[in-house]
Amino acid sequence: MSVKNVTPQTAAPRPPIPALRRRALPAANDGSIGDVNTLMIVSPSVAAKIKAAAAGVAPPEAVASAPGPPPVARRPDSPGTERWPVKTGQDPDRTKVGKNVIAGVDLGAGIVETTVEELISLPRPPGLEDEKADPPEFADVRDGVTEVTIWRIEASIIALKHEKDGDYHLVLQGTSGQEMVAEIPTPTEEFVGDCPWIENIGQARQEVDDKLVRHLTPAAFSLQNGKYMPLGARLSAPAASAEPGLSFTTPAAGSGMTQPLFQTAIAPTQARITGVGFFDRAHGATGAARNVIELHPVLRIEWL
Repeated sequence: MSVKNVTPQTAAPRPPIPALRRRALPAANDGSIGDVNTLMIVSPSVAAKIKAAAAGVAPPEAVASAPGPPPVARRPDSPGTERWPVKTGQDPDRTKVGKNVIAGVDLGAGIVETTVEELISLPRPPGLEDEKADPPEFADVRDGVTEVTIWRIEASIIALKHEKDGDYHLVLQGTSGQEMVAEIPTPTEEFVGDCPWIENIGQARQEVDDKLVRHLTPAAFSLQNGKYMPLGARLSAPAASAEPGLSFTTPAAGSGMTQPLFQTAIAPTQARITGVGFFDRAHGATGAARNVIELHPVLRIEWL
């Protein structure tokens, strides 16, 4: 008597906390920058001031005349884990992002060009010095200059995965070989609530689907511990073949379809990535930088 091969099913990704309810007015009305495509690249001199501030060095003119930055608000524990509101633009501090106000000096809104190597050398800000901790007071608070800056880098994408929180996790490699992570959330209200950048996130996600994910061949993967891995990447658990007609790409919103979890290395693909700075907690993520800095969320991807 033959035994029918039953393919295990993967669970649909769910955000760590419920999405915040969308407000009656568009999110941009709260003062947030709502579209990264409207921003210019800041001048090298302005970029230098922002990088110095992110590194904890006060600009010379700020020392003499500008008031110091306001104290970081301390907030009680909030629902969920791993600073989900900050990762997805559902936090009150999103109104500061991209405006480049440093120590009370308005340097003008815009995007700051940098490199993987510069970002991974930045110090973690006060309160987040311990990369293994997840302080509850920062659950929905951005910390320091880095986390309110929109950065743009050129790097090679060398690996990607779809995580159980719905994010696309991209491993970025700089010219020196150093690595860091960039994350693109699932661009729906369920995952990012009233995030003012939801359209930018959706466009970045579509770019990755079209350029990288759509060309993955599910038949070259096997299901192991609930995640599709390339054939030959054997874990201790038994593997199951991919089901016929499987697609790894992001389903259309409201389709009711489940996107499989997957992880794979890819041929290095050059890209220009724009995103908001974020200091994650060290938890062994693939490609994590030594200071665990990320671009999270990614707001734009351009292929080079």
